[in-house]
Amino acid sequence: MPSSKSPSSNWDEVKWVDSKLEAGLSNPRYESSLYGVINTLLGHCFPGKDYFIVKPQARLRLRASADHESDNSDDARSQDSYGDEVESRAVKGPEPDIVIPDWVVSRVVNALHEEPLAIVEAKVTDDEGLWQRTKAQFQLQMGRLASKTQRRPIFGAIVSGTTAYCYIMTGSMTRHNTERLSSSGLHGAALASDEWRRWLDRVHNEGLTIATEWE
Repeated sequence: MPSSKSPSSNWDEVKWVDSKLEAGLSNPRYESSLYGVINTLLGHCFPGKDYFIVKPQARLRLRASADHESDNSDDARSQDSYGDEVESRAVKGPEPDIVIPDWVVSRVVNALHEEPLAIVEAKVTDDEGLWQRTKAQFQLQMGRLASKTQRRPIFGAIVSGTTAYCYIMTGSMTRHNTERLSSSGLHGAALASDEWRRWLDRVHNEGLTIATEWE
Protein backbone atom coordinates (compact mmCIF):
# COMPACT_ATOMS: atom_id res chain seq x y z
CA MET A 1 0.00 0.00 0.00
CA PRO A 2 1.24 3.55 -0.70
CA SER A 3 2.56 5.60 2.17
CA SER A 4 0.14 8.22 3.50
CA LYS A 5 2.95 10.39 4.83
CA SER A 6 3.39 13.79 3.26
CA PRO A 7 6.80 14.73 1.81
CA SER A 8 7.43 17.37 4.45
CA SER A 9 6.94 14.88 7.28
CA ASN A 10 9.94 12.94 5.96
CA TRP A 11 12.08 15.97 5.17
CA ASP A 12 14.79 14.95 7.67
CA GLU A 13 15.63 12.04 5.38
CA VAL A 14 17.10 14.53 2.90
CA LYS A 15 18.14 17.24 5.34
CA TRP A 16 21.61 17.22 3.79
CA VAL A 17 20.05 19.11 0.86
CA ASP A 18 19.66 22.21 3.04
CA SER A 19 23.37 22.13 3.86
CA LYS A 20 24.29 21.72 0.21
CA LEU A 21 22.16 24.71 -0.73
CA GLU A 22 23.67 26.86 1.99
CA ALA A 23 27.15 25.80 0.85
CA GLY A 24 26.81 27.34 -2.58
CA LEU A 25 23.69 26.47 -4.56
CA SER A 26 21.67 29.50 -3.42
CA ASN A 27 23.27 31.56 -6.19
CA PRO A 28 24.34 29.10 -8.92
CA ARG A 29 25.98 30.11 -12.17
CA TYR A 30 24.30 27.40 -14.23
CA GLU A 31 20.82 25.89 -14.13
CA SER A 32 22.41 22.46 -14.25
CA SER A 33 23.81 23.12 -10.77
CA LEU A 34 20.24 22.89 -9.46
CA TYR A 35 19.24 19.75 -11.36
CA GLY A 36 20.76 17.19 -9.01
CA VAL A 37 19.26 18.74 -5.89
CA ILE A 38 15.78 19.25 -7.38
CA ASN A 39 15.83 15.76 -8.90
CA THR A 40 16.70 14.29 -5.50
CA LEU A 41 13.89 16.20 -3.78
CA LEU A 42 11.28 15.27 -6.39
CA GLY A 43 12.28 11.62 -6.16
CA HIS A 44 11.97 11.81 -2.36
CA CYS A 45 8.60 13.55 -2.44
CA PHE A 46 7.10 11.43 -5.24
CA PRO A 47 8.46 7.91 -4.68
CA GLY A 48 7.96 5.03 -7.04
CA LYS A 49 6.53 2.89 -4.21
CA ASP A 50 3.53 5.25 -4.26
CA TYR A 51 3.22 4.84 -8.07
CA PHE A 52 4.62 8.28 -8.88
CA ILE A 53 6.92 8.89 -11.82
CA VAL A 54 9.21 11.92 -12.22
CA LYS A 55 10.33 12.58 -15.78
CA PRO A 56 13.23 14.95 -16.50
CA GLN A 57 12.99 16.72 -19.86
CA ALA A 58 9.61 15.14 -20.61
CA ARG A 59 8.39 15.76 -24.15
CA LEU A 60 4.79 17.02 -24.14
CA ARG A 61 3.72 16.35 -27.70
CA LEU A 62 0.90 18.15 -29.49
CA ARG A 63 -2.31 16.19 -30.01
CA ALA A 64 -2.58 15.04 -33.63
CA SER A 65 -5.00 17.10 -35.67
CA ALA A 66 -8.13 15.52 -37.10
CA ASP A 67 -7.10 16.36 -40.66
CA HIS A 68 -3.62 14.82 -40.35
CA GLU A 69 -2.65 12.90 -43.48
CA SER A 70 0.02 10.30 -43.98
CA ASP A 71 1.16 8.03 -46.80
CA ASN A 72 0.64 5.14 -44.40
CA SER A 73 -2.44 5.65 -42.23
CA ASP A 74 -1.43 2.80 -39.90
CA ASP A 75 1.72 4.71 -39.00
CA ALA A 76 0.14 8.16 -38.80
CA ARG A 77 -0.85 8.10 -35.13
CA SER A 78 0.31 6.68 -31.83
CA GLN A 79 -0.53 7.28 -28.17
CA ASP A 80 1.67 9.03 -25.67
CA SER A 81 1.89 7.97 -22.02
CA TYR A 82 -1.00 10.29 -21.12
CA GLY A 83 -3.38 8.62 -23.59
CA ASP A 84 -3.24 11.43 -26.12
CA GLU A 85 -3.31 10.56 -29.82
CA VAL A 86 -0.15 12.09 -31.27
CA GLU A 87 1.75 11.97 -34.52
CA SER A 88 3.64 8.71 -34.91
CA ARG A 89 7.43 8.79 -34.81
CA ALA A 90 7.29 6.90 -38.11
CA VAL A 91 6.08 10.06 -39.84
CA LYS A 92 9.07 11.76 -41.44
CA GLY A 93 10.07 15.34 -40.79
CA PRO A 94 10.28 17.53 -37.69
CA GLU A 95 7.45 17.36 -35.18
CA PRO A 96 6.00 20.82 -34.45
CA ASP A 97 5.30 22.50 -31.13
CA ILE A 98 6.92 20.05 -28.71
CA VAL A 99 7.04 21.45 -25.16
CA ILE A 100 9.80 20.20 -22.84
CA PRO A 101 9.57 21.20 -19.15
CA ASP A 102 12.52 20.43 -16.87
CA TRP A 103 10.39 17.89 -14.93
CA VAL A 104 6.90 16.42 -15.14
CA VAL A 105 5.41 14.65 -12.12
CA SER A 106 2.64 12.09 -12.77
CA ARG A 107 0.97 9.13 -11.12
CA VAL A 108 1.06 5.84 -13.00
CA VAL A 109 -2.44 4.46 -13.59
CA ASN A 110 -1.39 1.31 -15.44
CA ALA A 111 1.49 0.09 -17.58
CA LEU A 112 0.47 2.32 -20.50
CA HIS A 113 -1.09 5.38 -18.89
CA GLU A 114 -0.03 8.17 -16.51
CA GLU A 115 -2.07 11.01 -15.04
CA PRO A 116 -0.06 14.26 -15.05
CA LEU A 117 0.09 16.38 -11.91
CA ALA A 118 2.78 19.05 -12.13
CA ILE A 119 5.68 20.63 -13.95
CA VAL A 120 8.79 22.05 -12.30
CA GLU A 121 11.17 24.49 -13.96
CA ALA A 122 14.64 25.46 -12.71
CA LYS A 123 15.95 28.98 -13.31
CA VAL A 124 19.39 30.22 -12.43
CA THR A 125 18.48 33.89 -11.92
CA ASP A 126 15.99 35.42 -9.55
CA ASP A 127 15.03 39.06 -9.90
CA GLU A 128 12.01 41.26 -10.51
CA GLY A 129 11.93 40.35 -14.19
CA LEU A 130 12.04 36.55 -13.75
CA TRP A 131 8.29 35.98 -14.08
CA GLN A 132 7.94 38.32 -17.05
CA ARG A 133 10.76 36.55 -18.88
CA THR A 134 9.41 33.07 -18.21
CA LYS A 135 5.65 33.71 -18.14
CA ALA A 136 4.84 32.83 -21.76
CA GLN A 137 6.91 29.63 -21.77
CA PHE A 138 5.66 28.52 -18.36
CA GLN A 139 2.00 29.09 -19.16
CA LEU A 140 2.44 27.20 -22.44
CA GLN A 141 3.94 24.29 -20.52
CA MET A 142 1.15 24.24 -17.94
CA GLY A 143 -1.49 24.55 -20.64
CA ARG A 144 -0.01 21.67 -22.62
CA LEU A 145 0.11 19.49 -19.49
CA ALA A 146 -3.50 20.43 -18.71
CA SER A 147 -4.53 19.34 -22.22
CA LYS A 148 -3.31 15.84 -21.39
CA THR A 149 -5.96 15.24 -18.72
CA GLN A 150 -9.57 16.08 -17.86
CA ARG A 151 -8.80 16.33 -14.16
CA ARG A 152 -7.88 19.47 -12.25
CA PRO A 153 -5.94 21.05 -10.70
CA ILE A 154 -2.60 21.09 -12.51
CA PHE A 155 0.38 22.36 -10.53
CA GLY A 156 3.52 24.21 -11.57
CA ALA A 157 6.61 25.62 -9.89
CA ILE A 158 9.52 27.78 -10.98
CA VAL A 159 12.51 27.25 -8.71
CA SER A 160 15.54 29.52 -8.69
CA GLY A 161 18.42 29.53 -6.25
CA THR A 162 16.59 31.88 -3.90
CA THR A 163 12.88 31.71 -4.66
CA ALA A 164 10.23 29.07 -5.34
CA TYR A 165 7.20 30.37 -7.22
CA CYS A 166 4.32 27.89 -6.84
CA TYR A 167 1.26 27.84 -9.08
CA ILE A 168 -2.00 26.00 -9.59
CA MET A 169 -4.14 25.85 -12.74
CA THR A 170 -7.88 25.32 -12.40
CA GLY A 171 -10.81 25.38 -14.83
CA SER A 172 -11.36 23.78 -18.22
CA MET A 173 -8.78 23.19 -20.93
CA THR A 174 -10.04 26.21 -22.86
CA ARG A 175 -10.81 28.52 -19.93
CA HIS A 176 -8.36 28.21 -17.08
CA ASN A 177 -6.88 30.34 -14.36
CA THR A 178 -3.25 30.18 -13.27
CA GLU A 179 -2.86 31.41 -9.71
CA ARG A 180 0.40 31.97 -7.87
CA LEU A 181 -0.09 30.28 -4.53
CA SER A 182 3.05 31.48 -2.80
CA SER A 183 6.71 32.30 -3.07
CA SER A 184 9.45 32.04 -0.54
CA GLY A 185 11.38 35.02 0.72
CA LEU A 186 14.22 36.45 -1.30
CA HIS A 187 16.75 35.38 1.32
CA GLY A 188 17.77 31.85 2.20
CA ALA A 189 17.31 28.65 0.24
CA ALA A 190 13.98 28.27 -1.54
CA LEU A 191 14.18 24.49 -1.68
CA ALA A 192 14.18 24.36 2.12
CA SER A 193 11.31 26.84 2.56
CA ASP A 194 7.99 26.02 4.22
CA GLU A 195 6.08 27.38 1.20
CA TRP A 196 7.85 25.01 -1.17
CA ARG A 197 7.24 22.06 1.14
CA ARG A 198 3.53 22.85 1.43
CA TRP A 199 3.26 22.96 -2.37
CA LEU A 200 4.98 19.57 -2.63
CA ASP A 201 2.60 18.17 0.00
CA ARG A 202 -0.40 19.42 -1.95
CA VAL A 203 0.78 17.88 -5.22
CA HIS A 204 1.59 14.61 -3.45
CA ASN A 205 -1.79 14.42 -1.72
CA GLU A 206 -3.62 15.23 -4.96
CA GLY A 207 -1.70 12.44 -6.67
CA LEU A 208 -2.79 9.91 -4.06
CA THR A 209 -6.43 10.51 -5.09
CA ILE A 210 -5.68 9.04 -8.54
CA ALA A 211 -6.41 5.32 -8.63
CA THR A 212 -3.89 2.86 -10.05
CA GLU A 213 -4.50 -0.72 -11.14
CA TRP A 214 -2.08 -2.01 -8.51
CA GLU A 215 -3.92 -0.67 -5.47
